[in-house]
Amino acid sequence: MLKALKESWAWLLTGVVVVAAVAGFFFLPDMSMRSQFGDYLSGFAGAVAFIWLIAAYLQQGNELRLQREELSLQRQSLDLQREELKKMSKYAAMEQVAHLLDQFDRSLHENPNSPVKTANDFPVAFMTGMQLWKTITESPNPNEVFKAYTEWMKIEGPAKEFLARLVTATELYCEASGKNILPQGNSPAERIYFGHQALLDIPYIRHYIGAASTLATAVLSTEPGLDRIQLAGLCAMEKIAPRVVNAQALAALRERVAAHDRELEARKQAQSHPTPASGDA
Repeated sequence: MLKALKESWAWLLTGVVVVAAVAGFFFLPDMSMRSQFGDYLSGFAGAVAFIWLIAAYLQQGNELRLQREELSLQRQSLDLQREELKKMSKYAAMEQVAHLLDQFDRSLHENPNSPVKTANDFPVAFMTGMQLWKTITESPNPNEVFKAYTEWMKIEGPAKEFLARLVTATELYCEASGKNILPQGNSPAERIYFGHQALLDIPYIRHYIGAASTLATAVLSTEPGLDRIQLAGLCAMEKIAPRVVNAQALAALRERVAAHDRELEARKQAQSHPTPASGDA
C-alpha cells in the first residue's frame, strides 16, 4: 500500500487539482468568482508542474538505480564466466602440457637409438657422455673424433630439446593461468636453473623438474666446453667432407671459443698480478 502511494503521489495531487477545478466551475455562483478561482488554480497548476518535475527527476533516478543494479549483476555474471573460462583454459593448458612432455617421453622410449628411455635419465646420460670429450678434443684422427662427436650429439641434442620443451610447457601454463613464473634468460637451461623453485608448484611439470634442474645446471656449468666440443666435431667433419660445414657458422663458433679463451687468460693474468690497494706503498 505504501509502495503504491509512493509511486502514484504525483497522479493523486494532479487528480485533486482537476477535481477542484471541475467542482469550482459547477458550484461557484457567478463568472467573476469562477474567474478568481481559475486564477488561483492557474497558480496552483504551476506548483503541480513543479511537482511533476520532481516526480520525473525521482523516476529517472530510480531508473538509473535499476540500470546500475542490472549492470552490476551483468558484471558479476561476466566475472563468473571469465573465471569459468580461465579454469577451462587452465585445464586445457595442462592437457597440452601433459601431451607435450608425454609425447617427448614416448619418443625416447620408442627410439631404439636413444641413449635414454625417459627424460628423467638425461642427467646421468649427460654426465656419462662427457667421457667422450677427451676423444673429441684430443684425438688426432678425424674419423675417431667425428664418431665420438656423433655419439655425444645423440645425448646433447635430445637433452637440450627436453629443456626447451619444458620451457614451452611452462609458458603454456603461464599463458592460461595468467601467472609469470619463468624468469627471463638467454637459454632454456638458464631459465629453468633460476626458476627451479617456482616450477615445483606447477602440476605435472614438477614430475620432471628434478631432472630438468640437474641437467640445466650441468649445461650451464659446461657451456663454454660445449662450444669447444662442437667446434672440434665440426672441424673433424670439415676434414672428412670439405665444404659440408657452413663456413660462416664455423667461423662464428671459432671466434666465440677464442673470445672465451681470451677471457680466461685475462682472469689468469689478473690473479697472478693483483692490483695493489690504493693505500699500499
